[in-house]
Amino acid sequence: MTTQKYPERELLVVRTEALWEDVTQLEVALGGSDQQFANLRSRVSSSFGSEKYPVFSHGSEKFSVRSQLSPRANQVICCFLFREIQVFVKLVQRATNLAESEKEKYTGLLYDDCGVPSKKTTTGNGYPIDFAW
Repeated sequence: MTTQKYPERELLVVRTEALWEDVTQLEVALGGSDQQFANLRSRVSSSFGSEKYPVFSHGSEKFSVRSQLSPRANQVICCFLFREIQVFVKLVQRATNLAESEKEKYTGLLYDDCGVPSKKTTTGNGYPIDFAW
């Protein structure tokens, strides 16, 4: 993973659910204007979401059941995906453009989905302990 090769480099993330907000913040952080994407946002927002941050949907939020998997099946899938989960947690932990509360939210949601018991134990830097069974 490239982030391991350059651990001292700043890491910025763009979240799918906060795409416009994150891209705009990154544009400003890199010296651009917060209006860089305003024209595009206004064209897209006429059909979707708010004018500030349009939302795209395929309608899945209307489904009464989002997954047919049992909690045990989720745990099994998480076991198979443990390397990907470790990468995700490390990316979230290193992201300098996320607040600590957002980092805790994303890792907490992941642990909940995987059926990992909630732990208040953290590493020395305040992050949740890496994913482990």
